Amino acid sequence: MQNLSERCLTVIQKRPQNSHKGTFGRTVLIGGNAQFGGAIMMSAEACVNAGSGLTTVITDPNNHQALHARIPEVMTVDWNDNKRCDSVLASADVILIGPGLGEDEKSQELLTYTFQKQAENQLLVIDGSAITLFAKNDENLPHPTQTIFTPHQMEWQRLSGIKIADQTEEINQAVQEKLEATIVLKSHHTEIYSTQGSFLESIR
Repeated sequence: MQNLSERCLTVIQKRPQNSHKGTFGRTVLIGGNAQFGGAIMMSAEACVNAGSGLTTVITDPNNHQALHARIPEVMTVDWNDNKRCDSVLASADVILIGPGLGEDEKSQELLTYTFQKQAENQLLVIDGSAITLFAKNDENLPHPTQTIFTPHQMEWQRLSGIKIADQTEEINQAVQEKLEATIVLKSHHTEIYSTQGSFLESIR
């Protein structure tokens, strides 16, 4: 397993002076039902702090006021507004679905909808309850090589069928090759499995 720490540091570069928020991409986050709004808020805050140029959250309308109060840089869209959701997703560079999404019928509809809307040139990150929904239902990834799963060990067990005690580098890599998507496995350190091999991220 290759160590990724040095590679990660090369990504962090000084931003050019002649730039604006549109220079640094458009990210759309989908999640946060009425019960678990905090998860999508923390995700949006992390996204802004990581440097996303334009960040939009598609979420339950109950979360809009809190999002505006906590992270005024973030734009919000009611996840019941299909026309607005279509427009926002079409312009995204990166789409994230899952934090606080829940596992009910509405959650499944949103996941299926996201798969239908993902374009070939868009990265899709699948996190949290969206991983569990994907694992439970017979769906295909529209663009596997443009997809990243970010499971913790139990979510990876659900997705891969590998028990936590058996999640070795070799077995994890074999399942990644079947899925074709990149796997960012969260434990006491982070392991990444991709078509380029396996990597260990141990930055603290």
